[in-house]
Amino acid sequence: MQGFLGNGVWKVEYGGNTVVVKGGPNITKTEAETTEFVRARTTIPVPKVYGVVHDGDSTYIYFEFIEGIPLNHLFDEPDPAFVDSICQQLSQMLDELHALTAPPGTAIGSLDGNTFALSPRQDNTALRETGLPTTSAALIDYLHSRYLTCENPTEQAWREVEAHLDRSAPLVFIHGDIHEANILIVTGQDGCSRIVALLDWEMAGYYPEWMEYPAVERRADACTMATALMKTVCGRATGYSDDTVDYEWITEMRGALTSFEF
Repeated sequence: MQGFLGNGVWKVEYGGNTVVVKGGPNITKTEAETTEFVRARTTIPVPKVYGVVHDGDSTYIYFEFIEGIPLNHLFDEPDPAFVDSICQQLSQMLDELHALTAPPGTAIGSLDGNTFALSPRQDNTALRETGLPTTSAALIDYLHSRYLTCENPTEQAWREVEAHLDRSAPLVFIHGDIHEANILIVTGQDGCSRIVALLDWEMAGYYPEWMEYPAVERRADACTMATALMKTVCGRATGYSDDTVDYEWITEMRGALTSFEF
């Protein structure tokens, strides 16, 4: 293998073709199935899946290699027109993704119906024993119980969080880990940039739409682009506010998810 691309990700030349191999003991075939699910049901650009190989306690997924540059490899202070274009494209993709609603009775979580987590690496044994939630209301109650185990929790603070959470929200398909490194772009000869791939679907699944918010909010202070992505993803819940105070309830909600790996 050659061309190590990151944590358990390699760029490989095989049979005259370039492929990306993502693998290790924490990788599951569900990520491959989810990528194919999104590819089949939306126009969102995602890599093709060529195959899945199990070797001992490790799983390896073979993906199509898509030429492009991760958004986080570009520049610290991008041009405002560039930011607006990328955010508009991402917004359209998320609208299409979130239009995929869960069949009645679907357990919140990944497509395998066996993992409630914003990372498949989480040990979910205890939660499975209590029963997987199938509604937004049940998820809010579960998050409330988790929040009360955080450092210095207060019921008032939780009420301020829950005021933003719709207990009747339908379960929709979310990516679960929107950030710059998972967005590949190319810039054409005309100077226009476009998203050519949305990567890393390991945390995706059926959730209320507001579960899309914590991962992107966590990284919002990293740079101008990260802040813009937060506003794009979370803006509908905040009136697209430019005031970071209006996003603090998401930080509080994330406190209830501290045992999950973002």
